[in-house]
Amino acid sequence: MTQPNPRFRFDKEKAIEVIIFLTKALGEAHYRKVLKLMYFADKTHLEQLGRTIDDDSYIALQSGVYPENALKLIKDSILDVNNPSFHMEYNHIIADRECNEDELSESDIQILNNMVKVYAGFPLWQLSQFSQDDAWRNAWQNKWRHQPSPGAYQVNFLDIIESVDDLDGSLMKHLMGDSEDGD
Repeated sequence: MTQPNPRFRFDKEKAIEVIIFLTKALGEAHYRKVLKLMYFADKTHLEQLGRTIDDDSYIALQSGVYPENALKLIKDSILDVNNPSFHMEYNHIIADRECNEDELSESDIQILNNMVKVYAGFPLWQLSQFSQDDAWRNAWQNKWRHQPSPGAYQVNFLDIIESVDDLDGSLMKHLMGDSEDGD
């Protein structure tokens, strides 16, 4: 049986810096929006450079694809009052310090900035739709095979690679639809 994802080593410290970077760039941000931008950044980074930013694995939830370990970090921060990096207020992430950009490569920073520029203005429901790509659909259809936790289904890394074009395609459809409505 094939494993859903290659054996990456999740870089927890880098993921924390990405969360802080995005939170600072977005201002007070819903945790799901930060996670969606992390997914889009990883897809873009994968397409352009052949690697992801923090080597996270991904799960499919009803509202789209999420980085599994980053989601756990955010949920754990609710219980960890001594977390010096960020904390949650209601469903929003509040960064408690500046991002240590030395942990991020130039390409990481460039792509994260681009994700903020492109997606910051979209409501969460639309970001969820954008993340319901072929990788999400394949995981959802095959959910009985790889289920790390109830309601969460492992996303096959190869499906993410194959769905890279979906990100641009769904965004372009939306942008073209908006420009046509505005005329």
